[in-house]
Amino acid sequence: AQALIPIALLCLAAFTKSAQMPFQSWLLGAMVAPTPVSALLHSATMVKAGSYLVLRLAPAYQGTRLSEIIAVAGAFTFAATSALAISQSNAKKVLAYSTIANLGLIVACAGLNTPLAYSAAVLILAFHAVSKGLLFLCVGAIEQKIGSRDIEDMGGIMYRMPITAMIALLGMVAMLAPPFGMLLSKWMAIEAAIFSPLVLFLIVMGSAMTVLFWAKWIGRIQTVSYHERYDAERLPASMFAALIILGAGVILTGILAFPLIPMTEGLVRGAYAGLALPEASFKALRTAGTFAAWPIFFFVGLGLLGAFFAVRKFSAAVIRPPYLCGENVGGTDVSYSFRSLMDKPDTAWSKSLYLKPVFSEDKITFWANLIACMIILTMFGMISAL
Repeated sequence: AQALIPIALLCLAAFTKSAQMPFQSWLLGAMVAPTPVSALLHSATMVKAGSYLVLRLAPAYQGTRLSEIIAVAGAFTFAATSALAISQSNAKKVLAYSTIANLGLIVACAGLNTPLAYSAAVLILAFHAVSKGLLFLCVGAIEQKIGSRDIEDMGGIMYRMPITAMIALLGMVAMLAPPFGMLLSKWMAIEAAIFSPLVLFLIVMGSAMTVLFWAKWIGRIQTVSYHERYDAERLPASMFAALIILGAGVILTGILAFPLIPMTEGLVRGAYAGLALPEASFKALRTAGTFAAWPIFFFVGLGLLGAFFAVRKFSAAVIRPPYLCGENVGGTDVSYSFRSLMDKPDTAWSKSLYLKPVFSEDKITFWANLIACMIILTMFGMISAL
């Protein structure tokens, strides 16, 4: 018990570094930094140091009550910040809450403290860095072009910025869909949590809410009226190179996601080298990599091919604007306009569903911080009671 006290204090320090609740406010405030700084510090380096420390300490508290509480703390952060991201329209704030959520998932995997959970945490650590770094840079490029980081202002960027929009969509899809590594890592985390009902519930709920806020953003970017041609925007060479390199990295994580799982076995065995874990606990790492991924790639490729030919068939002759309670006004670039009362032209508009009464940031933050503080107090209370 005495040895667990300094370990728990180190984990508490790691919670503050990785912005776990109730220490998340500093990361949200840091989003005012230039986007390249956010991409470097908040997706790959600074905040990951905290979750990395919890992972390195995991073998020291394996099989203890401390491990169970750390798993609950991380899973609660994952679920709570995923809920908070739903009500946000500021793109960088959505990325910030998503970052905190994924850091919480890494901490939860460290607390689950099995070889499968440890492998999932390592994979999330790597896959999240590539995808989130790409998304931060995409938001920066979009903000420079349209002068806003509000998701509701991104409805026409598929026409105005087709290259950046497509790369941003790739990064978002990589966060929640197959065959990309983030979905596979969450799948592994859920499987590792099967014997921890509370942690399992929180991870499943957080994953569901993650799909909701990413899907809303993806839908908003694709909201654009028909145009006969899409002219690629002109990006500075350095910005274009960064987006292409990270975009290629995201695609590579999708291709190599399954083969990478068995490759983590050596790392996991090294981490738990001083513990006599049963050999069966490492079996899942070897069997997961034998999954035949080619059907996923086949159907994804088939869908992309079908979408390509469907788009090729579009032309001005077959496009009919929707009826909007009045005669349509021609010549609009982004949305649809129609003639309303007294022949006055009105513009049709749409807005994403943010569910603010349900996912109010002020209310959820207050209660979530209170619960998070209680979890941390419980962590130290259980250690002192031993």
